[in-house]
Amino acid sequence: MKNFFSIWIFFLAVFISPIKSSETYRVDHLEPPFWWAGMAENKL
Repeated sequence: MKNFFSIWIFFLAVFISPIKSSETYRVDHLEPPFWWAGMAENKL
């Protein structure tokens, strides 16, 4: 029974923690990794 309780607590911590932390994280600006594709010059 103690082992079952420990596993239950572990799964709660693993699945609930990311849900709670994602609520406070906000992305203001995001640039794609290929922003330089199609530029006329190959130097900045």
